[in-house]
Amino acid sequence: MDKSNPDAVRQELCQYFKRRQFKLQHARYKLLARWAHYCQTSDTVDKAALKFNPACSKVQFELENAVKRWGRLEGDDHFLTPERPQ
Repeated sequence: MDKSNPDAVRQELCQYFKRRQFKLQHARYKLLARWAHYCQTSDTVDKAALKFNPACSKVQFELENAVKRWGRLEGDDHFLTPERPQ
């Protein structure tokens, strides 16, 4: 039986999504660096774009979701205080 405090769970989730942001930002940086290194001519840019665009879009979508989730969890919800907003 789980007896964890909801506030502690919220903090753990907040930390998880913050670490996820860093990992996704690093993955996006590596993807862009690989693409820039590989694409030296306009012909290779066109060929690489077919695989690069979906991969970059997926990483960007996941990053935006992690930022939104972190933002929602970061705020104070007054769960343990009597001044909870209505």
